[in-house]
Amino acid sequence: MEGDQRSSADGAVAADMMQAMLDGIPALVSYWDVDLRNRFANRAYAAHYGVAAEALRGRHVREIVGEALFAQNEASMVAALAGQPQQFERTIEDASGLEHHTQVSYVPDRRDGRVCGLYVQIADITERKRAEHALLEERAFLRRVLDHLPNTAVFVFDEALRILRVLGTPTLASAGMSEADYIGRTISEFALPENRAALEAAGRATIDGHRARVEVERGGRRFEVNLIPMSGWTGAGKRGMAVSYDVTERDRLRAQLAAQERLVTIGTLAAGVGHEINNPLSYVMTNVEMISEELTSLAGSSGRFGELVTQLAEIRDGTERIRKIVRGLRSFARLESTPVPTDVVAALEVSVNMAMHELRSRATVVRDLPPVPLVLADEARLAQVFVNLLVNAAQAFGPRPAQSGHVFVSTRTDAQGRAVVVIRDDGPGMDAATAARIFDPFFTTKPPGQGTGLGLTICHNVVASLGGEIVCETAPGQGTTFRITLDAAPADSVGATPSAGPVVLAPRGHILVVDDDPALTASIERVLKSDHDVTSLNDPRAARDLLLGGATFDVVFCDIMMPDLSGPELYRSVRAQRPLTAARFVFVTGGMLDPKNRAFLEDVPNEHLEKPLGVKDLRSLVRRLVEAREDH
Repeated sequence: MEGDQRSSADGAVAADMMQAMLDGIPALVSYWDVDLRNRFANRAYAAHYGVAAEALRGRHVREIVGEALFAQNEASMVAALAGQPQQFERTIEDASGLEHHTQVSYVPDRRDGRVCGLYVQIADITERKRAEHALLEERAFLRRVLDHLPNTAVFVFDEALRILRVLGTPTLASAGMSEADYIGRTISEFALPENRAALEAAGRATIDGHRARVEVERGGRRFEVNLIPMSGWTGAGKRGMAVSYDVTERDRLRAQLAAQERLVTIGTLAAGVGHEINNPLSYVMTNVEMISEELTSLAGSSGRFGELVTQLAEIRDGTERIRKIVRGLRSFARLESTPVPTDVVAALEVSVNMAMHELRSRATVVRDLPPVPLVLADEARLAQVFVNLLVNAAQAFGPRPAQSGHVFVSTRTDAQGRAVVVIRDDGPGMDAATAARIFDPFFTTKPPGQGTGLGLTICHNVVASLGGEIVCETAPGQGTTFRITLDAAPADSVGATPSAGPVVLAPRGHILVVDDDPALTASIERVLKSDHDVTSLNDPRAARDLLLGGATFDVVFCDIMMPDLSGPELYRSVRAQRPLTAARFVFVTGGMLDPKNRAFLEDVPNEHLEKPLGVKDLRSLVRRLVEAREDH
């Protein structure tokens, strides 16, 4: 009996020691039985999931790691329980959402000829991965440097500052000199007289063991020369190394980039303002259209009502112009470029609106825009091309033209079925020498500070990246014509147009509108309530409770960016319990989305709308979705 007690006590001490040891290591250690239920977890494992170790015991691995991670690891666990050790790397998130690179080991627990469970060890190898990545990047960088040093030459010189060796043959060749032209001459001979004293002083300081840096000029170009003492040189005497960089283009680019940064700042500010305009613009537009509809139904032959309807129509036209401008601002704020079937005519209309501030006082715009085939492009990049060409056309007439010129914007389909866009002005035109350089980077005919010389280069690069072509036809006194030709989008990339069917009475649907702006939800409700039963909520948490409580709707309009609970978070909560209801979500955005929310919209199959919302489009969408719901 006494021996049994001692053995039990020894076992308890050993278990405590083992627990203390495992709790003291940073790796995540746990034990799972054959049913994949937790029987042990060290302190690091429990802390990773933000709970005490006792709270994990008895729980299935699926409950602890989540369905997605369990699905990834299930096959490896099954293999380990079959007696096959497993080791692999996996990226996981901790309780705070931070990603960690880990190495996972599953070791079968074999006892009495059978597997009773498995030991799990998860080691955090994030720092190792970072170090490996940094090392690979460093190696790739050094290889690129050794392969080629653009605009760079390296000179080795002696105590008399005579050049002994030269590297950087491409740079030297571009300067009209070979390596032999430098050997034996002093480093200062290749600088202008006013730079020689500084270069000689820097060279002597380098021979004495000090680093130095000077800038010199030669042949109309500027060079930055870094001088470095050399140690371990096998020849006699002290040596230095001069690394010369041609910084002429760098200095020019700095000036260009300063101008570009000002433009980017202005563009970002404009896009942000456009985003803030969207909500109020949405309910202004919908209310104006609703009031106009009501007055039109009441007007009859009343002249006074007719005048009010006309005034509202003018307001509606004005808000529509604002909507197009905001849409253009959002397009220019986008950085990504994903080619999709794009309506060239629509992109041109947006571009004309965007460029109208330049065109209005200088030229009359003449449009001839019949439909053309859709093209595979990004509307934002196409708009960038068209706006550049339209602004250039307007500026060709000068700041105060004696008489207004004309800018002709037209589209057509050529014999090969391609979309052709022509932007032509009847301005002064260009001579052949100027026309030959218009697509060259940084070439501009504008005064300093008024043009970057990149606009037409960007146009050419964008069109070329789409597999199209852009050509210019011009002559002095004959105006200028730019012609852009783009291939039609493949038929399998363009959705089929539904055929017209008989007019039927639309079913009445149940609509939920979730947006934190009360004025916007009220305006949407006002638009739809005559044809549908509409519920509006400004608190997404209330919407979650309503939907998870069993309420059913045919369409759920859900804003993406809301306080307390975002649209994606609300959607995921509903999808987890009511996937059919989640499928009826239509997401509404203001256009300015961060990469995470933009990726969300690309991943989910649900439709989405961009503010501001038009009454006709809104009604048409709801009718289509409600009818589709009725079909099921």
